[in-house]
Amino acid sequence: VEGGRFRGCGDKGVSVGEASRVLLRDSRFEGCRYGVQAKDASLALLRGSRLERNTIGVHAYRKKPMFELGGVVFLLGTEVSGSAATDLSLEEHCAAALLEGARVETIGVGARRVRRLSDASAFTDLERALLAAIP
Repeated sequence: VEGGRFRGCGDKGVSVGEASRVLLRDSRFEGCRYGVQAKDASLALLRGSRLERNTIGVHAYRKKPMFELGGVVFLLGTEVSGSAATDLSLEEHCAAALLEGARVETIGVGARRVRRLSDASAFTDLERALLAAIP
């Protein structure tokens, strides 16, 4: 999704689940219950995006026990701010990586599962693989 605008969504701006992958570039999320939600072995890559004034900006969790992992989120040059509850929430079995230029004001549940990385090559490799898989 490139240049997406998600405003006032009663639930989720974007939901990524059940081992799916999504790349969100230059997208905006505002006034949603959840800006982006990743679950059940899914991967969400956000590049150059902005999430503002949501209840929870980014949320990752595991819903179905059949999945060993919950959601995994990579943020590159993305800003998450002004959320009513928290900007980033990572439940058990989930993880997030904050890379070059990523800014998250508040981290609620799962702060120890967040990694700040200076090398963006992992993001670039994942982004390239996702784009190559598009028919």
